[in-house]
Amino acid sequence: MAHGVTTLATLKLTKEIKMFLYRMLFYLFMFGVPSVSLAYDVPSSYRFPYMMQDPDTGQAYRASYHYSGNTINYFVEPSAQHFDVEFNGRRYPFSTRDLLEGDSVTQGVLSRWNNVIRLRRTNNMSEANLVIRSSRAPAAGPGAGALAIGTSLGYGTPRASRALIEIHPEQFEPMRQRLETLEQINRYRFIDYEEDYQLLNTLMLYTITHEFGHVLGFSHSRMAHSCIEQSSILNQRQNAPLMIGDLTDYFLVQYHLNNDTAVSIEDIRPSRTELAAYQSANQNGNQFECGTVNRAAGMVLRSEF
Repeated sequence: MAHGVTTLATLKLTKEIKMFLYRMLFYLFMFGVPSVSLAYDVPSSYRFPYMMQDPDTGQAYRASYHYSGNTINYFVEPSAQHFDVEFNGRRYPFSTRDLLEGDSVTQGVLSRWNNVIRLRRTNNMSEANLVIRSSRAPAAGPGAGALAIGTSLGYGTPRASRALIEIHPEQFEPMRQRLETLEQINRYRFIDYEEDYQLLNTLMLYTITHEFGHVLGFSHSRMAHSCIEQSSILNQRQNAPLMIGDLTDYFLVQYHLNNDTAVSIEDIRPSRTELAAYQSANQNGNQFECGTVNRAAGMVLRSEF
């Protein structure tokens, strides 16, 4: 009898293990895995900031030139002023104004970009050079399956008369499932949160801050060079490149870059290298060169090929 009980328990355990493995394979097939998973992978995945090519000059994109008076006048379409996100079986409300300008608790998107450009809200779409809207992600083509998309003023063919940030609320639940699977595989939590809303708020702030980078003219970070930031102040937290093209890569790089410390919402901001790249582009139209000393940013950058 004892042998029979052991056998049944073993069979049950084996079945549970098989189901777990099948579930993991399904998630891996559906969502993939990030390119960064170990601490020693960080240097090879640390990206080089890159501004889009300016269609007028052929140089690096200059937001201060395209946005008159170095000011972004943003208009929020009615559907995006307040929107809800379904997340792990619950509905959570968001205010676009709070996301951009901040509230009494959380810094807004603009301040995370170190206020490199002025931001002014307008209720008149004809005055706007940035439109923000909320809609479902397209079924195919650019933006399909993405949390959001962002484009800059004067870019594309035909040239865009306004910049755009389009939020896709229904895509945050699939991202939650992907992150949950990665936590199970890696056996650690790389984002700092306790409640679902805290996780969702962190993902939302990262997404809008990243898309605002595209509005400013940033392309996704490139792998041609590997720029490693070295802080001039010992033990100062470092920022992973905000413009990494994959959300999970960003959080994993940030996690490993800071001694395997879970990433909090306060950590989400562009790296010093990206701010230096923006400054270089807007001062003289040049792409920022890795391997230079940028004293204004207080950082020493070195190239690794």
